[in-house]
Amino acid sequence: MTTRPNQAAPRVLPLALAAAFPLLVWWCASFYFLGDTGKYSDDWSINYRAFGSQGFALDGHPFERWNYFWRPLHLVLTCGGQTLFWEMGWVLHALNALAHGAVAWLVWRFAREIGVGPRCAAASALLVLVHPAVYEVVNWTSTISTAIATAALIGLWRRTAAWATNARSWHGWRSVWWLGPAVFGIACFYEQQAGAACLLPLLYWTLGELDPDRPRREVRLQRAAMIGVGPAAACVLYVVLMVSTAPRHLRGGEGSFGTLGEIAVRFRDGLRTCSEWLWGERAWSFARGGLEQGGAALTDVGPFQGWAPGVYGGVLMGLLIVAASVWFAGWWRVHASEEPSEPADRRVRYGLVAIGMIVFTSLSIAISLLPSAAATKVLPQPRLMYFPVVCLAVALGAVITAVVRAMGASRSEAVAHRLGPVLVVGVLLGCVVHVGAQDAFRRRSRADFDLLAQLRALMPDPPEGATFVPVSLQHRPVRTSSVRFNTAAPSAANLPWAAWAWVRQGYQRRDLLSTNFRPALASPFAAVDGKGFRYVSRWGGARGAVPAGGWRVRWDESIPFVVDASGKARLVRTIEFAGVPGRDNEPTLRIEIPIVVKAIEGGRLDADRVVDHTVGPARR
Repeated sequence: MTTRPNQAAPRVLPLALAAAFPLLVWWCASFYFLGDTGKYSDDWSINYRAFGSQGFALDGHPFERWNYFWRPLHLVLTCGGQTLFWEMGWVLHALNALAHGAVAWLVWRFAREIGVGPRCAAASALLVLVHPAVYEVVNWTSTISTAIATAALIGLWRRTAAWATNARSWHGWRSVWWLGPAVFGIACFYEQQAGAACLLPLLYWTLGELDPDRPRREVRLQRAAMIGVGPAAACVLYVVLMVSTAPRHLRGGEGSFGTLGEIAVRFRDGLRTCSEWLWGERAWSFARGGLEQGGAALTDVGPFQGWAPGVYGGVLMGLLIVAASVWFAGWWRVHASEEPSEPADRRVRYGLVAIGMIVFTSLSIAISLLPSAAATKVLPQPRLMYFPVVCLAVALGAVITAVVRAMGASRSEAVAHRLGPVLVVGVLLGCVVHVGAQDAFRRRSRADFDLLAQLRALMPDPPEGATFVPVSLQHRPVRTSSVRFNTAAPSAANLPWAAWAWVRQGYQRRDLLSTNFRPALASPFAAVDGKGFRYVSRWGGARGAVPAGGWRVRWDESIPFVVDASGKARLVRTIEFAGVPGRDNEPTLRIEIPIVVKAIEGGRLDADRVVDHTVGPARR
C-alpha cells in the first residue's frame, strides 16, 4: 500500500512543470507586462467619467452615441470597463488575457471531444495562444467581445459535438430551445461569430460519424434542422433590429451596405487578407518585427522598474524553456496507441470527419467575413482574424490526427517525434513575438500620453472650442525591420475616432477637438483658404455624421502642432501651402495661426517652442 505514493512522488514535479508550460506560454503571450500595455484606439473615446469629478457624463452615454440596436452587450462591457477602470488599465488587460486563455482551453477541450489526439489537441490550443494574427484581440481592451463571442461559440460547438457523438444526450426540443437566445447573445457581443453559429447543423452531421450508434439518416437530418432553427432565427432578428433602427449613414443602416458586386469584391479581398494573416505574408512580416521587438523587450527591465535589465525576461524565459523541455519529454513518451490505432473502418470514418471539419471550418471563416464585406465602411482588420485562427487550429488538429491514424503506429511515432521539436521551438518564438507586440502597444500608449503632456505644457489653457491639428507626426516609438509591425498600433492622433477623445482626456475638457494625421496624405488639409480648411473625417461621438464636404475648421480656432522623429512636439506659428487649388495666379498661401501668435505675444509661449511649417499641395 505504501509503494504507490512513493512511485508517484517522483512524477509530481515533472507533471507540474509540464502543466506549467501552457500557463507560461499564456503568460508570456498575453500578460508579460502585467497588463501595462496602455490605451489604444477606441479606448480613448468610451470613458464616460465626467471631467474634473468622480461622477459620470450620463448625457453622452453609449446608447446616446449609438442610439440604435448595435452590439448592446459589447457597449455595456467595453464602455463600462473603461469608465470603471480608466486608471486601472491592467484590470482590463487581465480580462483580455483571461478571455484569450479561455478560448485556447476551449479549443483543446473541443478537439479532444471530437477525437483529436492529445498531442494534436495540445498543438491546436498552443497555436491559438501564439499565432501572430491574435495580437490585436490580446492587446486592445475594446476587442474583448471578440474573444468572449468566440469562447461562447466554441461552447456551442462542444454541445453540438455531444449531441452528435452520443445519441443518448439528445432530448428533442428540450435540448435545443436555448440555442436561439444564446446565438442572439453572441451577436450582441460580436456579429461575426453569430453568423458562423448557423453552421451548427453541418457540424452535427459531420461529427455524427463518430457515434457507432448513430440514428438513421432521416432522424439525423431532422435533428440537424432542429439545431439550425434557433441560430438562424436569432441572426435574422438581430439584423432586422439593427437595420430598422440604425441611421442610414451609420454601420448597419441601409446606406452602409454595398451592392452585390461591391460585396463580392470586398469578400474576395477579405478572404485574401485572411489567408495572408493565417499563413501568408502579413503573419510572417508581423512575426519578424515581433521577434526583433520581443528580443529587445526581454533584455529590458520589463514591468518591474527596479529590477536589473534582463532579469525578469531571463527568469521567465528560463522557466518557459525548462517547462517546454519537460512537456516535450511527455510528448515524446506518448505512445502511438494514445493517438488511437483502430480498425480500418474507424480510421476511414475519422478521415471523413476530418474532411468534414475542413469544409465546416472553411465555411465558418467565410461566413464570419461576410459582415465586414457587406458593410462598405468596415475593413478586414486583424481582430477579424481571431476567429479564423481558431478555425485553422481546429481543422489542423483534425486533419493531422486523421493522417497519423492512417499511417500506423511506427510511422506516426516517427512523424510525431519530428514535429515535436518544431512545435516547441515555434511556440517559444511565438511567445517572443507577442512579448514584442505587447511592448509595441505599451510604447505607443506611453508616447501618446507623453505627447499630451507636451501639448499641455505648450498650450496649458486653450481657448474654448479650440481644435488641435496634427500637421506632421514623425515619431515612431517602434522601429523594427517590419513596417507592418511598426504600424500595428498607430497613435491616437492618427485615428479620427480616437484623436478628438485623446485631446479631451488629456485636457479633461469636453469642448476641445482634434483632427487626425494620416501619413499617406501629402497634406492633412482639404479646401484651404485664408479663413480655414475642411476636415473630411468624422469626429466619432463628438458631432455625429460628417456633413457634405466635411467639417469647416477656422484658423482662429486651430492649434496646429508637429512632432519630430525624437518625439518632441512644437506648435506651428505659420503654415505655408505650396500649390493651393483655385489659386493659379497666387499658388502659395501663408497662414499665421492666431492662437499661437497671441500666446507668443502674451509671453505664454517661447519662440523656440514654435516652428514655421510648409506642407504639400492642399486637397480639394
